[in-house]
Amino acid sequence: MEVRGKITSITRNYDTGMPIVAFELTEEPEGIDAYKDKELTITVRRWFEKRSLDANAYFHVLCRKLREKMRDISFARMKNILIGRYGQPYIIDGQEKTIETDIPLSFMLDQETLHVEPCGITADGLDRYRLMRPTHEYDSREMWLLIQGTIADCKEQGIETDTPEELERLRAIWESG
Repeated sequence: MEVRGKITSITRNYDTGMPIVAFELTEEPEGIDAYKDKELTITVRRWFEKRSLDANAYFHVLCRKLREKMRDISFARMKNILIGRYGQPYIIDGQEKTIETDIPLSFMLDQETLHVEPCGITADGLDRYRLMRPTHEYDSREMWLLIQGTIADCKEQGIETDTPEELERLRAIWESG
């Protein structure tokens, strides 16, 4: 079950000193009563609007325009380059996740389902890549940052994008969900 809500109070158990957290949910999940007095795994994270499909579609349009301009480059490579520059890395336990491999950059950048950014070579001569999150995991703010960077690259290449007014209108729509 995943629901949206907010913490309304935090108190302490007098005997254990452990926090007691009360949440107010924006909707009542079906079967919530079945969880009362059960041991649960609880994950709390800040809520963000998810990125819209329109935002993702616009990012793909810009990728295609850049790819056409660059010629001899695959769509997957163009997308990986942009995600590497402006996207969001995987962060686990406060650390950006990397992989080390002997797989060459030319192969890694042409992958559709794995997004990486080269970030060095190990002492053993292996290539080190920073793992980047796929765009379907982005919230609207993260998607907007990716699109802004991609727009900057398009302008640098003389590629026409939407007008600033149209982009602002789209940003407002994306942020409203």
